[in-house]
Amino acid sequence: MPVQVGEFRRANDRFINLRIVSQNRWGEITAIEGSMQGILGGRNPAIANRPQRYHFYINVNNIRTNQIPEVWILDPPEENILHVNLWPPARCIDLNRDLPHVCWGGNIRIWAQMEVHQRQLLALLEMLRTVLNTQDFGSPAR
Repeated sequence: MPVQVGEFRRANDRFINLRIVSQNRWGEITAIEGSMQGILGGRNPAIANRPQRYHFYINVNNIRTNQIPEVWILDPPEENILHVNLWPPARCIDLNRDLPHVCWGGNIRIWAQMEVHQRQLLALLEMLRTVLNTQDFGSPAR
């Protein structure tokens, strides 16, 4: 089930840099773009906590399922990404290009255990903010 317009508005009140990319014929939102502040990351402690803005794309058409949606990083480009929780580029079918994407780690299990009504855009964006502002050095992504 896609995201309803009211749900998008509530999320956009909190994360003001969201944009609707596509909607289905009933007006439900099926994909979004946005940007969010995170950290540069990487293994160099001298620069790891520097602010980094991430521009992302999310297909939210099946956000209510127990599989957490994939978040694709549109910017910064791969060669500028140091964050250990971002996978190297893989094919984003929706955009027909290779893009880095989020390594969700333990959030995969948390999302799957959530009640369906809790699997909201706001919850997903809060998880994304946590991932982009911390690093799990046990991540297999980098």
